[in-house]
Amino acid sequence: MDNELIKRAEKIFLKYKEEHTKETSDQIALKAMSYSGMPSGSPKDNPEEAKITSHIEAYTFCEQVRESISKINNKKYRDVLTNKYIEEMPNTQMIADASEISRSTYFNIINPAMIAFAKICPVEM
Repeated sequence: MDNELIKRAEKIFLKYKEEHTKETSDQIALKAMSYSGMPSGSPKDNPEEAKITSHIEAYTFCEQVRESISKINNKKYRDVLTNKYIEEMPNTQMIADASEISRSTYFNIINPAMIAFAKICPVEM
């Protein structure tokens, strides 16, 4: 059961990384429409609308993940998950230092933190 929760959390954080890229992209600006006077239609859906929808969905997903982390009761768990997945610190020493814990404590609490997150996070995977 715990391994399934850890795998679920890992999948959510992997998707978070992808969605966060969309969320922070500057390509959301709408372009002005140009009219030639002739009726025309796009063979595909409106690409600008698709960009906006994608941005909103990415923002909503990322916000759910961040809020789920903030709801974890254990401050060390919150700090470790935030530093590892939200701040994307590159190595365990930096994560441990920023979380004000030792590296060995990091290794002892990362799995329980992932389990706590997976139990709280409402995101469907």
